[in-house]
Amino acid sequence: MMAMASLRLAVIALGLIKPCSAVTERAPATLAELLEKIAAGSIRNGFQDGEVLKSNAKDDKEACAACLLDKVSAIVDEGWSGRHAEHLLLDLGSCCTKDGLDCHEDVSAAYALLREEGSAARNAPRASALLIKAAKMRVKAARVKKSHAHYLDKCSGDPKDCTMEMLSGKKKDRSEL
Repeated sequence: MMAMASLRLAVIALGLIKPCSAVTERAPATLAELLEKIAAGSIRNGFQDGEVLKSNAKDDKEACAACLLDKVSAIVDEGWSGRHAEHLLLDLGSCCTKDGLDCHEDVSAAYALLREEGSAARNAPRASALLIKAAKMRVKAARVKKSHAHYLDKCSGDPKDCTMEMLSGKKKDRSEL
C-alpha cells in the first residue's frame, strides 16, 4: 500500500499524471470558452457516455446524445451542488467534443443556466429539459438503455415548466396528461 502511494507521488511529481483530488479547474463562463480550453489541452476532456446506449454509438451525434443523457441522469440522481456541480459542468462541455458546433448551439443555454451563480440548482430542471431536447435530436429512443430512455419522454413541453419531480418521475409532465 505504501509502495503504491509512493509510486503515485513519484508519477505526479514527474508530471505524468495530475493528482485526482478535488476538482481544481473552474468551469469557464461560457461553453465556447470551455471548448476552446479543452481543444488547447488546458482543461481535460472528461467525455463519458455513461454506457447509456444499448451498443456502441453509430456516430459522434449518438455519442454526444449518450453523454448528454448521462449528465441529465447525474443532475437528477446526484443533485446539483458545490464541487460536484463544477465537475459536472466540465463534463457537460466535454459532451460537445463529439458533435462540435451543433452541440454548442443546442447546449450553450443549458450550460449558461447551470453556470449561473446562486441559481444553478433552481435552473437544473430547465437545463435538463434543454439537454433532453438536444439528446432527442441525436439518438432514437430504441438505441438507449431503459435506465436512461425514460428521460427522453420527460419535460417535452416548455423547458421553463420542467421540474425535478417531473424528471424523477414523481410528477407527470403536462404533455403526458
